[in-house]
Amino acid sequence: MNTYTITKKDLDSRNHYTDSSNFDGHLIIEKDLGMVYFSGSLIVTGYIQAKSGSGITAGEGINAGCGITAGGGITAGRDYKIFAGTSPYMKNAHDVITCTEIVTGTMAHGKVNIIKKNPEQSSTCEGRIVEIDDKKYKLTLV
Repeated sequence: MNTYTITKKDLDSRNHYTDSSNFDGHLIIEKDLGMVYFSGSLIVTGYIQAKSGSGITAGEGINAGCGITAGGGITAGRDYKIFAGTSPYMKNAHDVITCTEIVTGTMAHGKVNIIKKNPEQSSTCEGRIVEIDDKKYKLTLV
């Protein structure tokens, strides 16, 4: 099975992944990228691993054939679902999602393992992107 890796160079200035968000294989998101945004659904036939300091935001749900691990949070859109372990190719596919939080979205298939944030991780909102009146702003610490 192929393994695809997303690095900073694969993201635009707003941390959006601009290529197809359908992966035939495993997906690794490198560490310390913050929240990585996927428009529409994120569909991966293998596992998804967002390393420490990286999280996943997909506007229309997340589906992984095997498990999902995120060093940060997972956001799947307010009314969308998260699936793990749905691979038709694997018997007893790993169906656990491990992350610091599920911000939005509903678990439709799989189990959730919430881990504590690393004490070294900032608890501030610095670097987060907020949308106000259809404009996006990156928060900074004053």
